[in-house]
Amino acid sequence: MARHPHRLVDTHYRGLYAHFLTANTYGRRPAFAEASLSVVAAEQLLRSAATRGFAVVAYCLMPDHVHVLVKAERRDADFVKWVNLWRQLSGYFERRRTRQYLWQEGCWDHTLRDDESMPAAGPHTVAELAAVQPCPPRCHERLFSDG
Repeated sequence: MARHPHRLVDTHYRGLYAHFLTANTYGRRPAFAEASLSVVAAEQLLRSAATRGFAVVAYCLMPDHVHVLVKAERRDADFVKWVNLWRQLSGYFERRRTRQYLWQEGCWDHTLRDDESMPAAGPHTVAELAAVQPCPPRCHERLFSDG
């Protein structure tokens, strides 16, 4: 039986919250070093977020993992359902193309508290990633702003 990371009660993942996600590729394979997969994963990220009621604030696809910051736009938004949808859509593309799994089981997530600002969301926000871990040339990064 697989060990799953500790999860909060379901109510922390549903509603008008912001979430920070880090997910690894299967076996930490540098799958996102390939531009075609990065483009598909980013497209599916944006599509699935809109479908599930989330705005993508920022994301960074590193060669072997991804960081995403999303904010719910609807009361019925469900973070777990969004993550599952995105990983299913992007994983399906990779499985059909290479016969390999894309995602490692589980992920790290952080639900932002009301008093937490977006830049303090996690250990590596997109801005912090640029300073600490420069984005490789084939990394796909996007920071969205209200302005």
